[in-house]
Amino acid sequence: QTYTNLQIILVDDGSTDSSSELCDEYEKKDDRIIVIHKENGGVSSARNIGIDKAKGKYLFFMDADDALESHTLEQYAGLLEQGAFDLIIASYNMKVMDGDALVSERPVIVDERHYATNEEFLKNLYSLMNKQLMYVIWNKVYRTDIIRKHGIKFPNYSSCEDRLFHLAYYKHANSVYTTERILYQYSFDGKKSLTNKYFPN
Repeated sequence: QTYTNLQIILVDDGSTDSSSELCDEYEKKDDRIIVIHKENGGVSSARNIGIDKAKGKYLFFMDADDALESHTLEQYAGLLEQGAFDLIIASYNMKVMDGDALVSERPVIVDERHYATNEEFLKNLYSLMNKQLMYVIWNKVYRTDIIRKHGIKFPNYSSCEDRLFHLAYYKHANSVYTTERILYQYSFDGKKSLTNKYFPN
């Protein structure tokens, strides 16, 4: 990342491949990186531990199988210098994969806009959700103090945990900025995704 004033938290959630060793190697090379090794407990517990260890004013989440533009965090930091936003929502590029093969690709774009009040933001929430912008966590920047003050956590579910986290957070977002800049590369493998699997319970 071109922006360097950051803390990087890598949560190894009981990996069974070489991820654990790779994380440790990166931690030795860069003192901004801290690694947390834990027994496999799912994405919610991994993110919650990351939140607990975070020292920054703002939080950005990333999934292990996606990619960032090199300027992503610099772009977010620039926006935060313009205003004390409680939430920033960015556009992203969605790649549908079949294993290593790219099936299709499309940008998911949000308008450049500032919502100055919570009421104004919530009034437009449905239209933003309809564009597939509001459920996911990795196209956003959050304020750490809001999460901690209101005890907002990811519930221990294997699906839709991000939606419940957001419903709790959005109630406290009084100044929200949306940007048409594409700042995240999301890879979706339909065959492997939890959202496309059936669970009898």
